[in-house]
Amino acid sequence: MDRMVNDPQYTTPAGNFSSKKARTRLMNIPYNVKNNTESENVKTLLAAKGTPGQVEDFFIYISRRQINHMAKLAGWKPHPESTYMKNKKKEDEEVKTSADKETRDWRTIMKVI
Repeated sequence: MDRMVNDPQYTTPAGNFSSKKARTRLMNIPYNVKNNTESENVKTLLAAKGTPGQVEDFFIYISRRQINHMAKLAGWKPHPESTYMKNKKKEDEEVKTSADKETRDWRTIMKVI
């Protein structure tokens, strides 16, 4: 997760953390069970204790909400190279005045030139 948080590829164009991409990557990793004790621990987690056989590999299911929570815990912040941050810098550079603001007052709208 630390690598994903520091990788600009995991920042969406809107400036958010790409939880979908991170979730897909984490869910496609097979976790290997090394010995019988670990196999029994996995069976216990799956509520299959006492089932004959040994677990060799397993995959995890994780929600996007949990991915976002882990990203926050890992210190995720928008990267300066992201489209979102570039647009934000442009907005900060542009100074808006009262003349730039469109007036939506009914008195102004009803004026006849």
